[in-house]
Amino acid sequence: MNSGFVTSFVQGRSLRHGWSPSRQYSEIAYSSQVGDRFEVKVVSLASGEGRRISDVSESCESPSWAPSGRHLAFACQRGGRWQITLADREGRRRWTLDAGTGTNVQPDWGPGRGE
Repeated sequence: MNSGFVTSFVQGRSLRHGWSPSRQYSEIAYSSQVGDRFEVKVVSLASGEGRRISDVSESCESPSWAPSGRHLAFACQRGGRWQITLADREGRRRWTLDAGTGTNVQPDWGPGRGE
């Protein structure tokens, strides 16, 4: 694969990124700076198509694939604090995990086969 192919999708400052662990999908999730905030995006290496996963009204960073490749976890800034969000790989459904007070950043999936 041509490395220029991937870098053409990552405009501006790009933070943490990762390959999907699924053998079914050849995708990379990454966070990219757009203006004064960050968006979580996924690009398909097979088709070259990209899509936004995070909500456009929030600043979101640090995507992490679930072991199955069906979901992503990432951190979003809401109301002055960072919270962990889960989304399906298409970005159609999103859930916020309420971890109480404090700052919650850089999510990662634990070992195992489940999600």
